[in-house]
Amino acid sequence: MADEILIVDDTPANIEVLRGMLEAEGYRISAAPSGAIALRIAPRLQPALILLDVMMPELSGLETCQRLRADAETRHIPVIFVTAKNDTGDIVEGFGAGANDYITKPFRREEVCARVKTHLSLYEHRRELQEQGERLRAIVNNIADGILIFDTEGRLRFLNPAGEHLLGYASQQLDGQTLQQLLDPEHPCLGGDALGDTWRASAHGSQEVRLRRADGGWLEADMAVNPAHGAEPLFVAVFRDARARKDAEEALRQLALTDALTQLGNRRHFDGRLAEELRRGQRHGEPLALLLADIDHFKAYNDHYGHQAGDRCLRDIAQIFQGFARRPGDLAARYGGEEFALLLPQTDRAGAEVLATSLVATVQARALPHAASPTGPHVSISLGLSIADAVDEGDAAALIGRADQALYAAKHAGRNRWQAG
Repeated sequence: MADEILIVDDTPANIEVLRGMLEAEGYRISAAPSGAIALRIAPRLQPALILLDVMMPELSGLETCQRLRADAETRHIPVIFVTAKNDTGDIVEGFGAGANDYITKPFRREEVCARVKTHLSLYEHRRELQEQGERLRAIVNNIADGILIFDTEGRLRFLNPAGEHLLGYASQQLDGQTLQQLLDPEHPCLGGDALGDTWRASAHGSQEVRLRRADGGWLEADMAVNPAHGAEPLFVAVFRDARARKDAEEALRQLALTDALTQLGNRRHFDGRLAEELRRGQRHGEPLALLLADIDHFKAYNDHYGHQAGDRCLRDIAQIFQGFARRPGDLAARYGGEEFALLLPQTDRAGAEVLATSLVATVQARALPHAASPTGPHVSISLGLSIADAVDEGDAAALIGRADQALYAAKHAGRNRWQAG
């Protein structure tokens, strides 16, 4: 059965655009015209993914997401915000409300489908793991998670084979020990009173802890503690290696920083790195070069060859830019539309000018046909560069502004060239 996706938007045109994109990929689509309606139908519908408009009257997307996360029946459903804003503060606020990702308007089919596919895949993976855990929970000695059972004083009563493997202990070695002796006292976890009234409550969510291994090292683990109701009050701690979760979180973080079409850094990634590199340059007295480029007459290219060819052109140019990000600290990014950026730490004006000359020439040498260009028979770029030197105040807007002015000057001078600002 195809995955069900719930689209929440107060603008019918937006719903229809997204519906057309996603139904063409085989997904089943439901729609809600407001956050209030979405909150009513989501628990019953149990969609695999929610696309949620941020700006809606009465109940905003942010508040709707917060309520979805507060409801046990919907908190597990991935939420992708749909927004016309790309301001870093707005995006951070969205993630703070519980969003898994965001898509900006106007919609780009490749980006929408790529993000939806990724989150559905991750959601399905998490759901399969949960179902597997529920099926095998009764067969304690065969499950992959470690299980510790302890009493109200923290004395350890049992460690299953998976826990023995993760920690390197045989269960008998822990006789007489307490959970406090396994937990890293320097690592905040489960509140200060680890075995007090907080653990005698009905249940606790998963928290990251550090458990001492038999070899003296530490296991970073996600651990959930729940009471085992019976004649004797006991607690069951289920824990697992946190690396898989962290790997998944890193994959999502990278997805949020990557342009879906070109696989370069996106604008969010660029803005964050620019701020970091300006601060780094100020601390260490090092220059920072910014190259900002535009594909010449790209609208004419799209009109002449079609948008699919335009996408291929963007990917080809992106590949060239990526080839010039040669050092670990360099960043090639899609700045927007047909505009690309190259951020080069520890690069002075002379070095940047050499790279700018080579970059313009490399694009020209690629000889991508452009019959509709008044500049020449092949695709070319215009490029502006600016430098933040060791005494620069580190103003990102000023650095971008100088590069943008230089880019405009290169276009005014005839294109297929670079100018310094």
